[in-house]
Amino acid sequence: MQANTGIVKTGFEIDLNPSTLYQMSETEKARFEEESERMRELNAQSNALDEYIFLIDRSYSMSGTFINLAKEALMLFIQSLPYGSRFNVVSYGSSHQFLFEGERSVQYDDQTVTHAINEIKQFDANLGGTEIYKPLEEIFKKPVADEVHNSHIYLLTDGAVLNAEKVIDLIKNNCTGKSRLHTFGIGSGADERLIKGCAFSGKGNFSFIYQPE
Repeated sequence: MQANTGIVKTGFEIDLNPSTLYQMSETEKARFEEESERMRELNAQSNALDEYIFLIDRSYSMSGTFINLAKEALMLFIQSLPYGSRFNVVSYGSSHQFLFEGERSVQYDDQTVTHAINEIKQFDANLGGTEIYKPLEEIFKKPVADEVHNSHIYLLTDGAVLNAEKVIDLIKNNCTGKSRLHTFGIGSGADERLIKGCAFSGKGNFSFIYQPE
């Protein structure tokens, strides 16, 4: 790849000009569709239900292209989930919000998907700084539904946190059995130690999208 392009360890490039209205490129879409296909394959391997929880960084630094990329990817992921599975979306910054309050996850059906997509379209990068520990801690404290066989958590962020080791330890202590945590680091500000450490501790995968020089 040339030095003036976005460098992505998963093999795709993005336009990082925040002054333009963002539309996901074909290469980006292919990458996220690949992840979505992996989700479907995991479900096909078992008759039991799987759970998918998406943590989306909505801190101020995600403004512009980054938040639009995150929204496009999140909607693609959700629309790829199998009916009958369970899911939720957690927005975080200085504070955090569960899209579906009360439960760790809800059943995937026409009503919950429509509500989720409509809400995600309205997401903005307006939640302050980046605090990852507290939303993860709340997720882990909530009981997993009895019918869930595998639990997958997807963490997306463009930043770094001061308590990275604490976050990594939290994941390591809670991602046991059939629980997995996967990470997406967006931009040059994403902390490589955090992104890789969380994925390794969570027995999951990680991806990086680097901002061009």
